[in-house]
Amino acid sequence: MLGFGMALADLAPGAAGAEPRLDLATIAAVGPPPHQTLLALLARISGGTSEVYWDVQHGNPLAGPARAALAATLHRLAALIDRDDSAAFHAELAGIREFFGPHLDEYRKLCARLFAELPTR
Repeated sequence: MLGFGMALADLAPGAAGAEPRLDLATIAAVGPPPHQTLLALLARISGGTSEVYWDVQHGNPLAGPARAALAATLHRLAALIDRDDSAAFHAELAGIREFFGPHLDEYRKLCARLFAELPTR
């Protein structure tokens, strides 16, 4: 179910960044590697066929609950930060690490390889 919400999650940073019409050059200049990677993913998705993403989000009965879970998680994390609850925030990250289980290092290494391919500024 998570995968259906992820396509929407991939679009969210771009939609949020485009909302106040931030300058892409400025964002790219100061963005760390994770942000650069999200921008690259957003360019790929937004440059693709929008009907595919519409079909995934609209036509799949599992996509709605995945979107709701994604929104709830974002609100929960924002609330932790807003109330300065670093212990709960660290617990959330620990839960994410547990999600990866024995595959955590595999995905961390994949991320390092992706970041190594990013152009230097």
